[in-house]
Amino acid sequence: MAAKGDKEQVRQAFAARFRKALMELGVSPNEQTRLARLFGLSGQAVRKWAEGLATPTTARMPEVARILRVRRAWLQDGEEPMRPSAVGSADETGLYQKGRQEMGLSGDEARLLAVYRTLTPELRNALKTVITSLAKSAR
Repeated sequence: MAAKGDKEQVRQAFAARFRKALMELGVSPNEQTRLARLFGLSGQAVRKWAEGLATPTTARMPEVARILRVRRAWLQDGEEPMRPSAVGSADETGLYQKGRQEMGLSGDEARLLAVYRTLTPELRNALKTVITSLAKSAR
């Protein structure tokens, strides 16, 4: 049987990974109402996960990982990589080439993508216009 300190360490390590995944989705661990809707539980229950006071049940862990778009083994045990490998890559021209080497995202790129996914279609279009303009001016 694991010692009390060991259980505390496991919960705290899980909480750190859980908070990281939430932040990369653009969700703050303090948004109890949003967390409740996202996971179908009370915001207080999910807050306990983020604070290291509790962890999801073994049966619930795969669903939590799916919602967070991370591997269950990473979320539960810290086994790298955080996310499954991508199927293709972008070549030097920026074109996506399916079947080539893996496409990796930096932490900043993953966070930006997560925030982008939360935007309305109108804001996504506005952002595309800004990025395209910036890219043209950088040439």
